[in-house]
Amino acid sequence: MNRNKDEILITGATGLIASNLVKKLAKLKYKKILLLDNFSSSRKEVLKKIKNNYKFYKINLTNKKKVEKVFKENNIKLIIHLAAFADAAKSFNMKKTFIFNNVNSTQNLIFFANKYKVYNFIFSSTAAVYGNPKFKKKINEKTKCSPINPYGYSKMVSEKDIVNNSQLNKKFNFLIFRFFNVVGKIMSNKYHKNKSKNLFDVILNKIKKKTTLKIYGNDFKTIDGTAIRDFIHVDDLCNALIHSINFLDKKKRNMILNLGYGKGYTVLNIIKTFNQLLKNKIKFVF
Repeated sequence: MNRNKDEILITGATGLIASNLVKKLAKLKYKKILLLDNFSSSRKEVLKKIKNNYKFYKINLTNKKKVEKVFKENNIKLIIHLAAFADAAKSFNMKKTFIFNNVNSTQNLIFFANKYKVYNFIFSSTAAVYGNPKFKKKINEKTKCSPINPYGYSKMVSEKDIVNNSQLNKKFNFLIFRFFNVVGKIMSNKYHKNKSKNLFDVILNKIKKKTTLKIYGNDFKTIDGTAIRDFIHVDDLCNALIHSINFLDKKKRNMILNLGYGKGYTVLNIIKTFNQLLKNKIKFVF
């Protein structure tokens, strides 16, 4: 990938992950970055932090005419698709909206990638496609996909669309990353109005407000009875995405990869670690 000539399209550009990715690409002197977002889960102020003279389009990816306009006006060589409705809990109450938005957005990008000969595609999927695999010690890419919420289902369908397209269009290369629990605050939460709260966010909020943290469940089949999660810092996740740009560009690559640390920590373990490091201890109840 020629960072001075080849254009990279990044969707969901002002979201937590993409905003940090764009800042890193700017430091690495990538010149040709196209940013797409509709501010459904972030604020316009993010652009001031990350834009770096990059071209920005405010569009909804479900609008086919506006999406094609982006492809017509630019010489795109790679798509990094990070846009999605991503709150798993909220997806239960907005099932049709989540599925339509996430699936249709991906299908539109695939359609125009084929039409305008964009052959490299990086997609952000989620560990939610696995559902609840009964707390197995090891989840790998061969673990059966059985999502238990509409968000995970929408990502599973999008994955299948990408894989099917690569079988129909032999020039189309893809990398699908199944993100695990992303944490970290490189870009302040005040710029992300609807960002779903991860455990680290919840803990820090309870410390600031000096309120008690509620742990839901202490009877899981784990070492201390609390749920296990594989957390990955947004900084490490962005580094992996940057490495994947060159990886995908070298030759045909069609892969689905888990993106986490491969090691789970219980909720109680995380809380106890915070309490070891902080003067203000976290109070909690089950």
